[in-house]
This record gives sequence, C-alpha cells and structure tokens, in this order.
Amino acid sequence: MDRGLTELRFSRGGAAVQVACGMALTTCCIWLAYLSAFGVLWLAAGLFLFWQTIRVGWHFVTRDEAAALTAHGLRLHRSYARTEIPFARISAVDIGPEINSMQNIYIRVRGRLRIRIQSNEVEGGKPALLAFAEELKARMALGGDEPQRDG
Repeated sequence: MDRGLTELRFSRGGAAVQVACGMALTTCCIWLAYLSAFGVLWLAAGLFLFWQTIRVGWHFVTRDEAAALTAHGLRLHRSYARTEIPFARISAVDIGPEINSMQNIYIRVRGRLRIRIQSNEVEGGKPALLAFAEELKARMALGGDEPQRDG
C-alpha cells in the first residue's frame, strides 16, 4: 500500500502562516470592535477568526494525519469533529477549482455537511491532495477494497 495515496498529513509551514494571519486578523477585529459603533459584529468576527486560528494551531502542534484511508472508510482528524466515516456513507468526492494555486477537495457525507480539505493545509500540496482524492474515489467504487495497481 502506497502511504502517499492513503494519508494526508498537515503541513507545518501552511499552518504557521495561517496561525500568523489569523492572529493578526483577530487582533484587527477586536480593535475595530473597540472603536466602532458596530462593535458586536466586529467582536463576533474576531471570535470566529480566533476559533479558526486555534483549530489551525492544533494542526501545527500535533502534526497529525489530516485524513487517512482505512480498510473500512475515511478517518479524519479530530478537529473536523468526525472520526471514521464508512465508504458507504460518502456520497461524492469533488475537486474544487484552482484559485491562487490552491485547490480544495470536498467530501460529501450523507446526512452531514461537506468536508473541505485545502491543498495549502497538507504536506505535498496540490499533487498529494489530488492523488488522495483519486484514491478515495477508487476505494469508493470498489466498496472499500484497495485497487490493484499495475507495475
């Protein structure tokens, strides 16, 4: 089994940049909340950004698997608030458009919202993300069995 196709790990560089930007934006929102008549809105935006920054910081510190394919399904990092999703519950894997050299995959799960994984969040970037998406699609088509590869 090729580990490069079956797991995605969080990138420390991407997470570090996101934490730095998130903290700067959170600080700006709180400062604007202090100065503005629309303080509640700026404070809400700041708290949302702070939560996202904490989540990305968790990725940076733990450097765990973002996602991994198992014999039974897709195992996701705890920050996605989900553990293992059986292949039968995954309804689609969509590859989003490329924007500023970044790309997303969207994993749609029956009865839940879609899960988004960005290429700048994982080691290996866009090639690793696209290879993982194709492997996930192949596993879904085979009902979870590992596809046979030539060579």
